[in-house]
Amino acid sequence: MCTKHRLVEDFVVIAYLLKKAAEEGGGLTPLQINKLVYICHGWAWGKLNRPLIDNRSGQIEAWKYGPVVREVYTRLKNWGRDEVTYESFCEKFGSYGLGTERAKEFLSGKINDLEKNDQQICMLLDVVWYVYKDLSGGQLITITHKKETPWMKHVKRNMFGRVVHAVHIPDETIAEHYRIMLEDTPSLSNV
Repeated sequence: MCTKHRLVEDFVVIAYLLKKAAEEGGGLTPLQINKLVYICHGWAWGKLNRPLIDNRSGQIEAWKYGPVVREVYTRLKNWGRDEVTYESFCEKFGSYGLGTERAKEFLSGKINDLEKNDQQICMLLDVVWYVYKDLSGGQLITITHKKETPWMKHVKRNMFGRVVHAVHIPDETIAEHYRIMLEDTPSLSNV
């Protein structure tokens, strides 16, 4: 296992989660994926005291339906509300010049590298998957909208009461929230 912790590219986290869903015979909506990537990032801070993805440039934002990882949203917006499968994600990823089969090889290689080099993160992704996999997008929104969540602390509204997009949610707020959640859920401390 490598000693230096690297950030994980968002598309690798997406592929990892979609591969988990495919193993169980399904897929996920873009909304579910976005919330799961955010939750994985939060639990990485809370449990491992390090980020999962790069949020230094303002990647995670407070939007109307909760925290959004902008790059994940951008990658998946063409699906709208339709289910994303591992196959369809590979197909779309391949449209950037790799072709579907090479995209599958590339993404599988990235997942294998992650499993080989960062077992802590893979274990964390597996636990988050196990805990949250059956929740709908709406249920995941409810979780991220609770009182005292990072979204609640950073959401801004205009003079008409509408949520203003592109308000950055800093990692410090996310880390603090998930550390408190870990303290309040001692059973997760041993995971």
